[in-house]
Amino acid sequence: MPQIVSDYVDTGKVKIVFKDYQFLGADSQTLGQTARAVWDVAPDKFYEWHKAVYDNQGTENTGWATPDKIRSITIGVLGAVDTDKVLALVKTNGGLSSGRFLIRSFKAP
Repeated sequence: MPQIVSDYVDTGKVKIVFKDYQFLGADSQTLGQTARAVWDVAPDKFYEWHKAVYDNQGTENTGWATPDKIRSITIGVLGAVDTDKVLALVKTNGGLSSGRFLIRSFKAP
């Protein structure tokens, strides 16, 4: 991935687009809403947050994405202040404050 990013994204030839298809049950839907909120609060940390979720995910359709687990993962990437903003955004309107799509060119670590 880093080679693709440096050859194509950094040169402006390609954009990486994230689309959160929520098709794996309740965990998928909950994390999709949280992802949109992370994007709004800290778009520069979205990739890192998404990777942390992936690295810490449980088995499909088991209910592993509890509020405590999501909060723990999010604090680990964003810190407590931004995590509180993310969770407030999810609570008020499903994670999307601005109506923007999650489209952004970013650098993978």
